[in-house]
Amino acid sequence: MRGLTDEVKYWSSARKSKEESNCQLPNQNHQGQRLKQLITHGRDTLENSLQVIVVTNKCHPSQLEHLGFLKEMKLFAVLEFDPESDMNGTCSFYRADRIANLHYPRMYNTNDSVSTVIGKLNLFKQTSWVFCNGRANEVSEADRPFTTSEWLKKRAGEISDMVSFLCNPDVLSKDRLLVVFMLHSGVTDISSPILEAFCAIYRTLEGEDNMLCICKDSNVFSQWRDMINTRCKVDITSKCIYELSLNEIDCTIRKIKEPQTRSSRRYLPSSGSSSVLLTQKDEELMTVLDILSENECENTEIETKDTFEEFKTNTEEDFYRGGQVTWWNFYLSERPGCLPFIKRDKYEDLHNLITPTEGYTSPCIIINLFHHPGCGGTTLAMHVLWNLRCKFRCAVLKNTIAQNSEIAVQVTHLLTCGKEKQLSYTPVLLLVDNWEDVEDLQRCILSAANEKKKPETLMVIILNCERSQIPAVSSRNSRLDNVFMINKLSTKEQSFFEVKLKELKGHHQKPETFYAFMIMTNNFSEKYIENLVHNTLKDLDTSRKEGQLFSLLALLNTYVNGSYMALSLCEEFVGIRNALWGKETLEDKMNPYSTLLIHFNIEEHGTYQAVRFLHQMIASNCLKVLTGKHKLHLGEITTNLLHCDLLYKSGMGKDILVQNIQSMLITRQRKELGHDKDTLFSPLIEDIQTDEGISQIKEVLVRATKRFDKNATLPQALARHFYLKEKDYISALQWAKDAQQKMYNSYIADTLGQVYKSHLKYEIEHAEELTPEGLDKCLKLAFQATKAFRDSQELAKKDEPMDSLDLANRKRQRTYNTSGYVGEMEVSMIVFDIIKDIPFFNKSDALQRDKMLQFLKNHLPVSDFHETTNSTNDQFIAVLADHEKFLVSLKPRLKEMFSFFENYFTYLKPRSIEKETAEDRNKRKVSGHFKKYIHIFCSSGEERTSERASKPKLSIRQEIEEQRNYLEQKRADSFAGLLQYLNEKNGNQIELILKKWQFIVQNSTRKLMADRINFILANIVLHCIKQSSTLLKRYEELVSLLNEALQEEGTHSNCTELYYLSMLLMWPRRENLLESTTMFKNIGTYVTSSKKSFHRRFSHMFPAKTCIAHFYLGKSRGLRRIIHKGKLDHLLYKEGPKTSHKKASSKDRPPNPHQLWQSGAIWRDPEIQNLLLRVKGKTENGDIYVYYGGNLKISVRPVYLGGVRSGCSTEEVSFYLGFTMEGPVAYDIKYENDQ
Repeated sequence: MRGLTDEVKYWSSARKSKEESNCQLPNQNHQGQRLKQLITHGRDTLENSLQVIVVTNKCHPSQLEHLGFLKEMKLFAVLEFDPESDMNGTCSFYRADRIANLHYPRMYNTNDSVSTVIGKLNLFKQTSWVFCNGRANEVSEADRPFTTSEWLKKRAGEISDMVSFLCNPDVLSKDRLLVVFMLHSGVTDISSPILEAFCAIYRTLEGEDNMLCICKDSNVFSQWRDMINTRCKVDITSKCIYELSLNEIDCTIRKIKEPQTRSSRRYLPSSGSSSVLLTQKDEELMTVLDILSENECENTEIETKDTFEEFKTNTEEDFYRGGQVTWWNFYLSERPGCLPFIKRDKYEDLHNLITPTEGYTSPCIIINLFHHPGCGGTTLAMHVLWNLRCKFRCAVLKNTIAQNSEIAVQVTHLLTCGKEKQLSYTPVLLLVDNWEDVEDLQRCILSAANEKKKPETLMVIILNCERSQIPAVSSRNSRLDNVFMINKLSTKEQSFFEVKLKELKGHHQKPETFYAFMIMTNNFSEKYIENLVHNTLKDLDTSRKEGQLFSLLALLNTYVNGSYMALSLCEEFVGIRNALWGKETLEDKMNPYSTLLIHFNIEEHGTYQAVRFLHQMIASNCLKVLTGKHKLHLGEITTNLLHCDLLYKSGMGKDILVQNIQSMLITRQRKELGHDKDTLFSPLIEDIQTDEGISQIKEVLVRATKRFDKNATLPQALARHFYLKEKDYISALQWAKDAQQKMYNSYIADTLGQVYKSHLKYEIEHAEELTPEGLDKCLKLAFQATKAFRDSQELAKKDEPMDSLDLANRKRQRTYNTSGYVGEMEVSMIVFDIIKDIPFFNKSDALQRDKMLQFLKNHLPVSDFHETTNSTNDQFIAVLADHEKFLVSLKPRLKEMFSFFENYFTYLKPRSIEKETAEDRNKRKVSGHFKKYIHIFCSSGEERTSERASKPKLSIRQEIEEQRNYLEQKRADSFAGLLQYLNEKNGNQIELILKKWQFIVQNSTRKLMADRINFILANIVLHCIKQSSTLLKRYEELVSLLNEALQEEGTHSNCTELYYLSMLLMWPRRENLLESTTMFKNIGTYVTSSKKSFHRRFSHMFPAKTCIAHFYLGKSRGLRRIIHKGKLDHLLYKEGPKTSHKKASSKDRPPNPHQLWQSGAIWRDPEIQNLLLRVKGKTENGDIYVYYGGNLKISVRPVYLGGVRSGCSTEEVSFYLGFTMEGPVAYDIKYENDQ
């Protein structure tokens, strides 16, 4: 009945409108022309860069067919006042072919940052359809339609807040915004919700300049005009269209729309050389991907227009001047009469790494392309994609702040797009540019795609273009397949560029101004760039706004790769107002310097135009000219950058600009990240110091802390400056505490510790001799440093993972910060050196040295030192007494920290193999401190021989102590330390170690659990290295000893190592029968205990680390079935893989075992198949279990994500078994039904 009533009202309104229009004079208003003028902002075409917000009320179903223009426009948001729209209205019509997310106004009104809201709601990527008066089909009363009076009370405020958000310059630039009101029926109520929305937008935009009102007829228009005049005291007539039918409006807008540069029907390659249609709706779901279709650029609208030649010329000029290459550049180079796109020397290497796909044994692999910035690396990668677009489903990751989990979902959608249940998939070739955590992306893709996986088939290749200052070194150090490019052309490449230049001269005016191309044609000649910059900047006036903008951009582009400034910000900086409607452009205003700059589009949290230099080498040379000829200092330009309020006010791109400025001031260089050197401060700060001295650094950083007053890393950098460069420890402490108040995490706690430690070292270095007062000061500083470092250790366990939408930290690697442990070690070693210099601890007197050691070991209290009449010594003793508690804690704390690092390095490995250099540096530091610790606290071989000669009969207790000292000295006194001996392969040394452990276990009155565990492991390690040794205990004896220990310890202990041994020695045999119901029945419980205890001890390290499998299950019996990883690696090194990972990747280099592990090719090696036992199990609810007799069920974790298909199907599987401290893991999982 309600629908019929609506129909009658519509017919009545239509009849009345027709009667009134027949009485009116013929149209004299040229409303078609007005519509074109208003909707294009005075341009010739409706540009895709315009952001459109539509505000609409209920459209009659018979008129929906004339709303096709909405599907053609780039709709940012639709404010919908028809509660039934998603069922039978405009929303339903739009969503038939386009993606729109259904939102409510309250979703915009949160305490989250602008960037967070944009990310959560997918704004700019998908249309936001906001139901401003609820939805009729909602169950919740809170989201159902309200009456006008209820709406005013409960929803009007939400609308006002949402409009404030939408019209915020940080979200939408006013000069690219168009708000279209579509009134399908009259508005007669002064309190109407849609009228309230108009008033809110009118207030926020400060007028009607950005508005267009489309009214169904003159009647609706009259009512609308009168209502607005009453509420806002403004005549809206000039902004209204009311004499055109919806059909006429639809056709007019479609006609003036900017010609499409993409094919109307786009296709993806599919199996058997077939193709599938990529629908616009599917493509809109993949918001982070720029998808390359098979028929990219073919049969486009633009090619049929008169403007095509201009488009072609502009596209080529933009690229050759220095813009990002587009698919059009490749397409245009293939047209008749054109020279082909220049094929770089490394093209074939990269192409051959990717194809053919049959050699891959992992469903997702990574290939790195290391390249100097600006040498054409990304262009080369895109060239390869272009030529493989019919073999792979190719895409470029276009959103550099997307989360890996979201990327993985969309890559999987691309993989399966257009296919339902197929036996095979066309693999995806995904290009990512300078992606930091590419291995985490790989893991996410494996996880997201696991239900699609077919055994041993490739699904995704990630091609990672990574900028590096030392690409050849990065390539050499990488354990992934890779190619590298440097900024130097071969002779063959130079000839290609020279021929291309001749072609450009025939088709373009002044190709010599295509500076990025000319830089490469001149083989990256510094001389060419110097001449270019010198000639262009000869008349630059740095006091004018244009010169200032130029200097700021030069600074940014020199020190931050990929940095830029929003075009609208640059225009405002130099005084261009309302550039959209006016004639003046930034190019005109900045001429002739604009020849060194380029505009380009940015798609991050928002879509806008930005400006940068054509090439990083041009930017750095411009900076040299500014600091040389124009006498500007780096510090002066940086201060100007920090001083200018305009740069930090709301506007598009502000977040990324702030991030880049902070990065320029803070981010240090690291060789492991592809830089040519390690730096103490950011390169900018280091250069300011070199050119202008340390006082200028202080001024710049202090100003930065005022500009970014909530940022904690800037005061942290200032603290580092003061203690490293100025030795001003009072100021350093002040700034470290300032950082601490803003954000106290493990890194800032470490800096605080470093301030105290540096002050301590300074005091020692500048003291002529040690005095009691000096000792007291040093020990107080050492205590404070140690406290800060211990805080850092605790805070590292709680360091929060980065906000998923935190722009500033998107690139930060997930790490576990161990610097607090290293810092505390260093302080302890410094304190030991101080103690040794106390006069009455005479170094040459063995008795006094022993007294010192007994004191530090807490065996001799300070109170026993009062045996001297020397007053100075008494003062020293008094100081030691004051700090006794601290001093006697140092040795046991050091022992704990060495144990921590042994576990950290032995049980776990970094998740990212490309980031292991920093860890290697820590290993070297820890090893150095351990050697010093051993030198202080353990007797040398000569000293032990001398001591044994003077005391030929030692007591059992002393003998045990001596054995322990030896084991500690050899780092064989812990479980992790013994595991390290698997890599030593020194059988005689391990035999001696086993003898020591056997003596300790047999003769100790206190049967310590750790001793028995280490004794068992020493036997296993010796068996792996020297099976013929007569010292080895029998397997049955070890199992009996282990069972005793397990019964004693129970199942709720933190002794992970004990449960680990139970997996190695008690795992059931291949017959699936338990060897002994009494001895082996609890293995399932022990596996669970191992997982739980491991998580209690190490779970805080998991974001950065993963567990290492030291042993694998073999086919033999007893100890012989425990196969250590080194044996598998040895087989791979010995002869190389029998089944190569990839023909092209291994022919030029020796076999890389890591690649074979990563790819899974190791499991195809016949020798390894003969050595290891393939275990059978079942998948249940997404997990793997092994079943043995007596209802024994053991959980096993797949080592790689994607090993188990989703869907929770119960399936028979088989796999190889590895043992980690966290529990058993499955490698090379095969589904039995697939065999």
